[in-house]
Amino acid sequence: MDDEKKNSLYDQISTHEDVRGIVRNRMREGAHIEFKSIPKGDCKAKGVQKKIQELLSKAASGFAHQAGGTVVWGVVAREVKGVDCAQALEPIQDLGEFLTTLEQLSRDAAEPPLFIEHKPIYCDDDATGDIGFIKSFFPSSRELHIARHAHYDFYERVGGDFHPIISKAHMAAVLGRHQAPYLELYSKVTGASSKKLPGGGKLTTKFNARLYLKNSGSGIAEFPNILFGAKSIRRIKGPDGSQLFPFGNFITTEGGEYNYQFLPRAGVILFPGQELELANLYIETGRIQPIKYKCYAKGMAPIESETLPEDSEGHIHH
Repeated sequence: MDDEKKNSLYDQISTHEDVRGIVRNRMREGAHIEFKSIPKGDCKAKGVQKKIQELLSKAASGFAHQAGGTVVWGVVAREVKGVDCAQALEPIQDLGEFLTTLEQLSRDAAEPPLFIEHKPIYCDDDATGDIGFIKSFFPSSRELHIARHAHYDFYERVGGDFHPIISKAHMAAVLGRHQAPYLELYSKVTGASSKKLPGGGKLTTKFNARLYLKNSGSGIAEFPNILFGAKSIRRIKGPDGSQLFPFGNFITTEGGEYNYQFLPRAGVILFPGQELELANLYIETGRIQPIKYKCYAKGMAPIESETLPEDSEGHIHH
């Protein structure tokens, strides 16, 4: 998959079960993902269309000025301990009609225009074939894009929200990011097995996953640093199964959601497009938990996001 789609989780969300997994894992809204339930009422009603149009404009501008992103329609997000997380499914009725509405409203969401891709995800148990969800992909861009139907002209995506760009200095900084590094983590499953505990207990899944760091930006990543955490991780070893980590020192931290950290060896850098295998993760869990992470490097604002282990074909493991 290409960098933008991998960054936005777009390709990883393709079935009803994937959408269920979003809620089951209480996935957080972040730099690359937003969840939206549909405003009550006819999607062609003027008031409803205005709200949808405003969100599309903010997303087109905000995601374009960062690394791209995805909006999943039909998922309710609520704030939990200061973070917006997926809480419930609210499938869209008349899915085809809403898809047409999104395509029409996307045409002038931003200036200059940004190509926004919308794809339906149908409910497994829908006999009518017109109930489900929609995923919308907003690509990254090297240009500044005006949000044509929002209160401010320009936006950026920071954390799990869209923030207005309101000064020339801020605008210059956003443009400058395209020459900056952009670090992110992803993981690939290399082997998995499941069994029920004695006495008919819960299903337990064990699997190995390789953890990678990639520089998806256009600048060299110097002095990279990574914090990450997942409740289901049982052991962490180097890529060859030993206690040697090519990136540098691996340490455990106490408190907070990031309980592991990698500190780079002197001279470790990542060129644009380069990736580095960090470690082997040994995971045992009743359900797969997302790996939450925070990455930063010289000249790069800290990025906080999460990744779900995927197999060789790009499918999420729930």
